[in-house]
Amino acid sequence: MTGYVSLVRDFVTGLASSVVIDPVRRGTLHLRGHSPLVVGIGVFVAAVYALLLAAIAAARPLRAGSEFVADTSRGNVSVIPAFLVPLMLFVLGLAFALVLAGSLQAHRAVRATILAVVLAVLGSFVMAVPSREVAGAAWWLAVACLAVAGAYSVTRWWRPGPTGIDFLVLLVLLEATIVAAYRATVLGQASSELRFDIATTALLLTYLALLASPVAFAAGLSAVGVGVSASAWSVGFAGRSVRRRTVLALVVLVGAWQAWVTVDNMRSALDEGLVDWLRHLAGAAVTIALAWCSWHLLAERRRGGSAGPRGGSAASIVERSGRFGLPIGYALNAIVILTALLTMVVIGLSVFAPDADPAALGSVIDSLSAEGAVYASRWLLIVALAVASILLKRRRRPVLAAIAAVDAVVLASLQASTVGAALGDWAWRPGDIGDIGVLVAAGAAVAWLARGHLSRERARFLLLLLVMSALVRQAAILEVPMGFLLSASATGLLVFGLFWSFLTGGSATHEDSRHAPKDRRLLIFLGESVYALAIVAWAVIGKEVDASGSLARSTALAVLTLGTSLVLLTVFQQARIVRP
Repeated sequence: MTGYVSLVRDFVTGLASSVVIDPVRRGTLHLRGHSPLVVGIGVFVAAVYALLLAAIAAARPLRAGSEFVADTSRGNVSVIPAFLVPLMLFVLGLAFALVLAGSLQAHRAVRATILAVVLAVLGSFVMAVPSREVAGAAWWLAVACLAVAGAYSVTRWWRPGPTGIDFLVLLVLLEATIVAAYRATVLGQASSELRFDIATTALLLTYLALLASPVAFAAGLSAVGVGVSASAWSVGFAGRSVRRRTVLALVVLVGAWQAWVTVDNMRSALDEGLVDWLRHLAGAAVTIALAWCSWHLLAERRRGGSAGPRGGSAASIVERSGRFGLPIGYALNAIVILTALLTMVVIGLSVFAPDADPAALGSVIDSLSAEGAVYASRWLLIVALAVASILLKRRRRPVLAAIAAVDAVVLASLQASTVGAALGDWAWRPGDIGDIGVLVAAGAAVAWLARGHLSRERARFLLLLLVMSALVRQAAILEVPMGFLLSASATGLLVFGLFWSFLTGGSATHEDSRHAPKDRRLLIFLGESVYALAIVAWAVIGKEVDASGSLARSTALAVLTLGTSLVLLTVFQQARIVRP
């Protein structure tokens, strides 16, 4: 009995250490080495972050005890808590000030882009003020504060000052812009029955939800990474700590469960079309084969017969894969983000200059909204990942190179299926990946048993393969293990992913460079984190279906693409134990 208690204790402590404690320790925000003012800013922003988390958790009682205002911005009337609008406007000003101050020493293209985005977003809010003649001085104050913020940022590009001072100055200017614009809106709507302040804010935040899509994408990958890391570590613990017969018993149990699912899929295919199921299976097999070749060629070091990733673990693969989440999220949503920004500019022009003809911008928006533009942008991302894998290999970073290559293969296989009906018939689904995993595990088990080569290590690999097959079958975001633990809520999974990214994604702030000092890295990280969580809070507390839907779709896309890639990478990395 004592042995079982000790085994359970070792499992719980080891799992907590490997999956939770170590990632948090490596990726948590370190305030050591930062200036005292920046440390204070970090503590304040962390408190705001915690407040937003608490507000999301208490969304129902907050709505029940709040005064409501009407939102008529989308043709139908909805009600939102009155406190939510000023809270969101304050947090948005805070987030924009953090990101803008953090980018002042970045590469010129980065800082110019961030400044343009901030000016476009807040400028559209300022220009949407009704009856500017009635608003008078309040509207002109908003314009002046925004102009001074832009001029201050440009000046600091050439003469950077202390990071904390830059943030405080920009925070005052941007918050003053928002407050003055909001006051001008209230004054300008005095002669109207409509609440333009609520409608304008709601419309602005709906578009801003699109800007948060890349962070939601990265959050989806983080949530899946926890499930993959926990599953792989549990399998490894079982292989090391229990008898071979126990491992085999687990293989039989999990194998029987997964075999039943595969047989059930086959029965459904017989009813609906066996040829279609076989085509999907073949498409999945080709994707897996190409991904394995990419991994083998890039991650393996041929000289000396040693393998690059052999010293790693599933947790290290998850951590390294996480580095690609945010860049890929921005690339996949680049067209959507640009369209949203241009739409904000058109809205501002329609109010500020009603006689102007926005036909040119409208044609650009229409062109970007076309299917061909999205299709081309995603193929550019795939090519960029392939090029990055080659460059990383040359820089002797084989595992990162292999991760980029496998991500490119998975994305390319999904994108190719959208070319036409001919290739679409061969498009794989996550369940097809799981079916192939079960078939491979069954074939390997039979071959090893026939030869008498089924060792403990190979039994452990079979268990891992079956567990990962079960994990990848969860195509719907509501069925992901972390979603199940969070009451099968897509929003719960998103919030967990954002919070986990906040805890474990701060490793980049530990580094220092001329164009990205530690203090400014920290401000950018804090700004992105607070901004994304604020949009989720708006969607949850305000019951804004459009905002929550766009964020949930980004998270689901991450689960389908990089989540599948992460499962394949974990299996490939652990496949070394079956070699002679």
